[in-house]
Formats: sequence, C-alpha cells, structure tokens
Amino acid sequence: MGEVTAADALLRLRALNPDRPVEVLVRYADAFAQYHEAADNLARNGIITAHPRTGAPLENPYLKVRNAASEILAS
Repeated sequence: MGEVTAADALLRLRALNPDRPVEVLVRYADAFAQYHEAADNLARNGIITAHPRTGAPLENPYLKVRNAASEILAS
C-alpha cells in the first residue's frame, strides 16, 4: 500500500461529493488516512509487538487507531 494522505482523500471526496459539508468530508478523509497508516503498521509489525523499553510483548497501539478509524468510516 502506498501512503494515503488526508489531503489526497479530501480532494477526491470533494470531487465525488460536492454537496456534502466540507467538515464531514474532512473527518472522513482524516479517518481514511489514519486507517491506512495503522493498517500498514500492523502489516509490518503485527498485532503483538515488543515494548520499546522492556521488550515485553504488548498489543500494537496501532490496532486501536485502526479500529477507531474503522468506526468513523463505517458511520
């Protein structure tokens, strides 16, 4: 997956949805970019990763980011 920016997503959304309020499109575009960033991180590092200081296994924080963005995209 290439980098997906909120600005690129917003341009596309505005072109496809000219009648939608821009604040709605901004929220969606931000969530779209966050979802893709988190998905890329999870693909590279997995759901369980090592704590940066202790090395202990922990849930990848990007899992929560992906899930929160997914909720926004589904609404």
